Amino acid sequence: MQEVSLFSGISVDKREKVVRLLEQLTGRKPHEFKEWHLVYAPPASSDSDSTFLARPDLYLRLSASLTNNCNVNNHINNDFISTSNNTSTSNNTSNTLTQFFSYDWKISLVDVPDMGIKRPVTSRLYLQSHVLSGNVFTFLQELDYVFHFEYVMQGVQFIYGNCILILFQTLRPLEKHLLEDLVQVDVSGGWILQASVYVEDASDQTLMTQATDKLAQIRKILNGICHLEPVTDNRLR
Repeated sequence: MQEVSLFSGISVDKREKVVRLLEQLTGRKPHEFKEWHLVYAPPASSDSDSTFLARPDLYLRLSASLTNNCNVNNHINNDFISTSNNTSTSNNTSNTLTQFFSYDWKISLVDVPDMGIKRPVTSRLYLQSHVLSGNVFTFLQELDYVFHFEYVMQGVQFIYGNCILILFQTLRPLEKHLLEDLVQVDVSGGWILQASVYVEDASDQTLMTQATDKLAQIRKILNGICHLEPVTDNRLR
């Protein structure tokens, strides 16, 4: 599946205006969401660690909705994957895994945009699947993937035809896996508006053109209040 998107930064004072405009555009009230994202890096030999960490397209990402799972006991050492053979750590890990089985985990692999190439939209491969059974953390451990970082996304979502619009903030926990104390990554308190269309077959140029045209339409509608634009990878080749 291919994710085709445009983005815009939204200041705090413009947030309510954007929400009202999206309500008028879609004819619906916003759907509030809060998601926890855990990012795991692939295994790497000691002489190439920096190379692998610079390849976010190789990361595996776990996500779960916190909207209906807010009763989390955060007073446990939430190390999902044991980093040693210490019995105490293993027991804590086991207890935590049992606690989080109620979460509807999804696992995804997300590509990055081509470096230095300007396009009318941001396009990237986006593969995602629900974890239907088994222990996903043990699965990651068997792959030698290691926990890299985490964040929480919270905001509102709208649906406009085949386009998903989300207005969100990114938060981070002050301590690993502790969700009670979250701080904003953007200290200004700003928001991000993301408009995305998902295309099943990226090789189908008709579908890709339709997705690009849909985003261009939305950009024109919202142009008076924000400027939607593609986000590219600015790394040097």
